[in-house]
Amino acid sequence: MLSTWFYNRACVNIKIASPKARKDGRKRNWVSCTFARVVEELGLNEGITHPLDKVYFHTPRHTFGSWLAQNGTPIYTIAQLMGHKDLSMTQRYAHLVPDTMRAAAFSLSGALERKPAKVLPFSEASGIQSADG
Repeated sequence: MLSTWFYNRACVNIKIASPKARKDGRKRNWVSCTFARVVEELGLNEGITHPLDKVYFHTPRHTFGSWLAQNGTPIYTIAQLMGHKDLSMTQRYAHLVPDTMRAAAFSLSGALERKPAKVLPFSEASGIQSADG
């Protein structure tokens, strides 16, 4: 009985936002209920007490964004793939790519060590003979 109560309770208050979400704000419970049932049947949350460690309907979407960030996908591309309207939502994935920042900074390390190009006087560079020579 408790399991049935939990199952029904888990499916009641989940609102799904998507590009095709209903404009009247009605809930699409059948998707979230199916997800909750599968998570329960697979035992993905068994023995987990902390809410941040549990699997919820949003977990695969967050995993998608995290994996993109960890694989070096630019933050703007992640925002587009996830349908974020601005980069502020996508910034939560930026902490997963510290090596990208480091790599960008180190990419300039050899810039100052390059030998400067030989500068020729204007007459030599243009092939024009000067009046004195």
